[in-house]
Amino acid sequence: MKLLYILAWSVFSIGYETSIAFPNGMIYYTEWKWWYSGMCYPLIYVALAFNWKLVRKLLSKRELA
Repeated sequence: MKLLYILAWSVFSIGYETSIAFPNGMIYYTEWKWWYSGMCYPLIYVALAFNWKLVRKLLSKRELA
């Protein structure tokens, strides 16, 4: 289920990037290709998920102390 969630947000992010942000001049591609984002977004979202788990763990330990 988490994998589907990460993939869904990755697809949404790429769709937003290519259909709204780029055509409206919010971002500019020079050497970057949209499929580079497709490879980076899942890794970024996995890193964010691990970070969230770590923060929750540290906060629960702090409350117990």
